[in-house]
Amino acid sequence: LLQSNLETLATDMKGHRPVLLAQHGVFCAACHLRDGVLNIPSATPAQFSTDAHLRVRYEPLLRDSRFCASCHQFDRATAVNGKPLQDTYREWLESPFAEQGISCQHCHMPDRAHLFRGIHDPEMVRQGLTITTQTSDTSMDLIVRSTNIGHRFPTYSVARVRLTGTLLDSEDRPITGKDHEKVIQRHMMVDDGRWIELSDTRLKPGESVTLSIPRQNAGRCTNAVSFRIIIEPEWFYRDQVYPSVLEELEDGPARDLIKHAKSLSETRDYVLFEKTIRNSCSD
Repeated sequence: LLQSNLETLATDMKGHRPVLLAQHGVFCAACHLRDGVLNIPSATPAQFSTDAHLRVRYEPLLRDSRFCASCHQFDRATAVNGKPLQDTYREWLESPFAEQGISCQHCHMPDRAHLFRGIHDPEMVRQGLTITTQTSDTSMDLIVRSTNIGHRFPTYSVARVRLTGTLLDSEDRPITGKDHEKVIQRHMMVDDGRWIELSDTRLKPGESVTLSIPRQNAGRCTNAVSFRIIIEPEWFYRDQVYPSVLEELEDGPARDLIKHAKSLSETRDYVLFEKTIRNSCSD
């Protein structure tokens, strides 16, 4: 199966991610096989009647956001501060997207492509946000608004998004100690086996966040500001989960796999947006 039947999916995914979802344990059967029956989202199963799939069933639920909830909506028993650890389906239900009939599959599987694009994909994230900069009498601002995302940005607690503003000198060199930052994330930690929510600054659909840099600092005119938006898709695993697991595991195949996962997670951060704003004021 992994060597042959996934070739079509592999072609889809190679343009999106270097590692197939199948290698992470998410392959065809996870969504399409139930009780030995191949479930398909189309009402024309004849083309699928092969020796490998003797029983085929049309299942319209595959097109419905409720199907995604089986993995992406955790039970209320896992709630921390009133919110399950993964609450994506409910976030969607409470968004304008549900009312408009825009399903999870509409964005993450356009034209049934098995890409499952998400926060790892820069273009997908850019399509979901409206990013602007502006200058007022007192500040230079970076504004990020969630305009085309049907759940909180980011959903769950794995990813971290950093809005940074670095002051530059007259030669566009960063001025040490003159950095400003805002973080968008559900900041979680585990203490003695208990989940704790430290903060939740994620954006609901339609919400925005602004990073403001004063045009005057210590009575002097700010020459320029370099704004950046940095996406860290696997922050929680990289910084909290993998290090603690590696401390507990003895040398062997399991530890090697976790080390490999940590190594991969350290390569997946990217800069989503970067722009330098120049100040017109004078000292």
